[in-house]
Amino acid sequence: MDFEIEPVEDAQLNSLLQEIQETITENNNFLLPDDMVSNAIHRACDFFSLPDAPFFEGKTVCILPNDVSTVMDDIFGFSRVQMMEMGINGEDALTLVYTHECAHRILQNNLELSEKEIELACDFFAGVHAGMEGLDTEPLKEALGQTLESDTHPEGKLRADIIAYGEAFVESMNVQHIPITFELCMEEFEDYLRRCPVEETMFWNSSSSLGLTHGENISFGSGWTPEEYEAKANNCYKEAKYYTDKAVRCDNLDDKQHNLNEAKKWQDRGDEYMNKAKYARK
Repeated sequence: MDFEIEPVEDAQLNSLLQEIQETITENNNFLLPDDMVSNAIHRACDFFSLPDAPFFEGKTVCILPNDVSTVMDDIFGFSRVQMMEMGINGEDALTLVYTHECAHRILQNNLELSEKEIELACDFFAGVHAGMEGLDTEPLKEALGQTLESDTHPEGKLRADIIAYGEAFVESMNVQHIPITFELCMEEFEDYLRRCPVEETMFWNSSSSLGLTHGENISFGSGWTPEEYEAKANNCYKEAKYYTDKAVRCDNLDDKQHNLNEAKKWQDRGDEYMNKAKYARK
């Protein structure tokens, strides 16, 4: 969030105001620390069973695919200023932002949807993720609701509505005890477009490609082989050992605790992947 205090004639007061402005800036940055961004990206990627993507500080939140036929080389852009200006200042809201970007990863090779329809599909998946994990969508819906239509993006109210539609879809499936899969979500989104077309476009049918870049239909939480889950788990365990060893060498108690927390985070993540490897074998 950009915040600038107007200077006054009193030099001493100016100095005090400058300190206040710097404090506010530091506090704003603290609202979205790197570990929060990393966790949000992991939660979004894991929702689709995608490998985590690295991120870099830039001017906007985006995804940069080097090759649209694979998800392995995708990189996320991240802008604290943009997120804070939009009112995105917590991990759950940021997770939904990156759920939208992760949906772009899956649909980046889809040639049957227009750009606006792909944006809506990504918003829909943010709603689905929120519905499945009980995430608060209000910050994201409020932020998107104020945006204007462009050549590539629908108008804001429609985007906010499709997020709510994703939440309602999850609730409906839960009531009917129907497992939610990626394919089922795409079928529901297709039906939505047929009833509420964004623009004239070519629709896919049940026998056509969904435009996946994995070469497989994704079912949430089961997109990798047992061996791939185990490899991801072992990488997490290596990170956990790194932070554990680092904590042992720390004299400062705060630094020691930080490294122990990081070690636990990576250990838990590794255990999570090992559990998925176990279920993937069933």
